[in-house]
Amino acid sequence: MNFAWLPIVLGMSLFACEEEEAPVRPPKPPDTAQPPPESSSPWHCDDGEDNDLDGWVDCEDPDCETSEFCTEWVEDGDCGDGEDNDGDGLVDCEDSDCDEAEGCEESLNEDPDAGECMDGLDNDGDGLYDCNDPDCEDSEDCQVDDEECVEEKLEIDVFGPSNPEVGDSWTVWLRCDGVTLVGTAVVRFNPPTFATIDTNEVTFVEPGVAEMTVQVGAYRDSMTVTVTR
Repeated sequence: MNFAWLPIVLGMSLFACEEEEAPVRPPKPPDTAQPPPESSSPWHCDDGEDNDLDGWVDCEDPDCETSEFCTEWVEDGDCGDGEDNDGDGLVDCEDSDCDEAEGCEESLNEDPDAGECMDGLDNDGDGLYDCNDPDCEDSEDCQVDDEECVEEKLEIDVFGPSNPEVGDSWTVWLRCDGVTLVGTAVVRFNPPTFATIDTNEVTFVEPGVAEMTVQVGAYRDSMTVTVTR
């Protein structure tokens, strides 16, 4: 049997295999395309997803600040419905979105004509109340007649135990030269958790030392209170 042709056949077979080998494909480049902003769809600001992958979800994302889901709408009555419509933790006039809404403009200042300068409340949320607030400087409740009552004549008078314990109560007045001042007595404690307050009636709820301030109109005095168990 003649095998003289075998090397030629093997050589041709190897050459054919080399030609048929599949080419090497380069790796696919990474996807660097940025997703569209959160506000690209109106529903993206209320779906609970971080659609643009910037770490902010819905109304937390600045892209959604003008979305209907993230704003109290004055026109729709959102500023007087008692609801936090945009989910920012602020309700009605507390939300800056409602600054120009009817009924919210008045809340930007203490209103002397509404008795807000002697109600013991911070009606405009600026950290100041009654006669301490510059909004009340022209209020009749905050006018001081130095000749009528100077600071040296002011004193706090209390009805209750002289050495109070937790659970004891005081009735508090502010007097000027021995005369009780007419008006609403506003009582404050520092720290505020020291006692519960009902107008001029206070009940001590924790032991310790606190400063009690009593104000009637423009007149105010303070004293240190010690409560034991």
